Order: sequence, then structure tokens, then C-alpha cells
Amino acid sequence: MDVVRGVGESDVNRAGQVADHIEFISGVLHGHHAAEDALLWPKLLDRGSDDVAAVVHVMEGQHEAIDEANQGIKKELDPWCGTAAVRHRDGLAGALERLNSALVEHTALEEERILPLAEKYSPRVYASYAKRLYGTPTPPRSTV
Repeated sequence: MDVVRGVGESDVNRAGQVADHIEFISGVLHGHHAAEDALLWPKLLDRGSDDVAAVVHVMEGQHEAIDEANQGIKKELDPWCGTAAVRHRDGLAGALERLNSALVEHTALEEERILPLAEKYSPRVYASYAKRLYGTPTPPRSTV
């Protein structure tokens, strides 16, 4: 948010650079959540108990909220990128703050509940994912 707010009015070159980075991070985040939605949640729902299903459904709801926040970012991003106008800059910064709040809550629950469940109910998939992401079959804790 500070990087966005630090872009001067009418500095479309810098706005474009920042927008490119936001789009990249947004794409990575979307890919991560799409993979969880398609690959992890079905395995946990299939193999886990009712309490596992409850936390998976919370995570699915959080993914929807995060997706809505991302849509708010996209709504402000193009107009800001093209003009670097203050009103779009402030709208984008607000949308990023909403996304950040949703991600802080989501990431905490993911580390606390989902990572141990994935390791327990889907160890091969989890180890493969961790190895690809962290270079080791067991990710370091508090990686966020």
C-alpha cells in the first residue's frame, strides 16, 4: 500500500511498474488458491473427518473473499496505471488493504490448521508440494 501511495500523481511510468508487480503477485496468489481448490480441498474432504471439512469450508469461503478483494484491485488498477490519478491510487491502496487483511487471517489459519492436515491426510502430495516450493519435503514453519 505504501508503494502505491508513494507513486506521484501523473507518474504513469512508475504506476505501470508497480501495477506490473501487483498483477504478478495477484497471478501467483490466484494460482496458489486454484491449486488448493482443485487438488488439496477434495483430498482433505475425502480423507478427513467432519472437523476437517469445517476448516476446509472456512478456507473455501476465505478464498472467495480474497477473490472479491482481487476483483476490487483489478477494478482500480487499469485506471490508475493509465493516469496515476490520486483518486485511483487511493482506491487501489484501499483495495490492497482489504486484500491484506483477508490474507493475514487466511494465512494464519492455513499455517495453523491446513498444513498439519495436509501432512497428515495427503503426505505424498504435501511432500511433493513442499519440495517444489521450499526445496525440502518439510517446509519451514512461519514462512510467511
